[in-house]
Amino acid sequence: MPGSAAQMLCPIRDETQVGAARRRVQQVAEAASLGDVMTGHAAIVATELASNMLRHAGGGDLLVHSVDEFSFRGLELLAVDRGPGIRDVRLSLQDGHSTRGTPGTGLGAARRLSTVFDLFSEPARGTIVLSRIGSLRRNGTSLPQCGAVSTSAPGEAVSGDQWAMTCKDDLLTLMVVDGLGHGVLAHEAAAQAVRVFIEHSTEQPAHILERMHQALRNGRGAAIAVARCNLNSGEVIYAGIGNVAGVLVRADGQQNGLVSNNGTVGADQISVKEFRYEWKPGEAFVMHSDGLQTRWSVKDRPGLAACHPAIIAALLHRDYLRGRDDATIVVLSR
Repeated sequence: MPGSAAQMLCPIRDETQVGAARRRVQQVAEAASLGDVMTGHAAIVATELASNMLRHAGGGDLLVHSVDEFSFRGLELLAVDRGPGIRDVRLSLQDGHSTRGTPGTGLGAARRLSTVFDLFSEPARGTIVLSRIGSLRRNGTSLPQCGAVSTSAPGEAVSGDQWAMTCKDDLLTLMVVDGLGHGVLAHEAAAQAVRVFIEHSTEQPAHILERMHQALRNGRGAAIAVARCNLNSGEVIYAGIGNVAGVLVRADGQQNGLVSNNGTVGADQISVKEFRYEWKPGEAFVMHSDGLQTRWSVKDRPGLAACHPAIIAALLHRDYLRGRDDATIVVLSR
């Protein structure tokens, strides 16, 4: 059952934070039982990515979390900066290449030690690097790729946002929940919604929402959206209450927003309606909480559609974050 609590965000602003990030990555890798060899690889990749951001972009952020999904289990690192970008990506990935007179092993070493590696860079906008270190699963090869970024509100130890996904036969079901407000009470409401989702994820989205509504009536309410995706036909059945957004994004960046109903799950009366959409091959399916700005676009980002969905989620988080609330973005590519 893929899903995620908030990711660990390691700011990289000076050399001391490179070492701190490496130690945190080692801790997450050990907790995920990756073994000594992969834990060592993760530490090296974290050091290279953090040092690279500091040296070439003046700093950035390293997002770290463990991943357990249909096609992969292990550790994920996302290095995100707002630097000048990489002029020649292919050249930068070659061992021995350097623009600063250093050994030039940073990105080349990171790619070599990664199980999954991807990179997206734009002049004057910055660079995002994805490194996953772990084990690929054959039983997930025919499923959509998934990527997500989930972070807590500033100053909060836990997030009121959560997401979860299940797949049975050819039906994939995804939910994003945003507990009202933020902090511990919002986190508890989101966790309760996830528990209900796990128990009833084979039901229709509207029925799942109605069950969540009953389960949350005695606590903090939430905004929730549930999508049921038929991986054969491409049909999406979508139901949402509140300001969790669903968007289908074509390869050219054109967007089709999915309809949610007003209200708060767990509070007062709600009216749950399902809407049907077609999810075509080559399109990205995005769901996010209101920690992300409503008006976002990827139309002027050539090449982004071909990237791993974790790169797309990280770009949206970097460029469209409101900055004062929990934020969760989940992206599926088909």
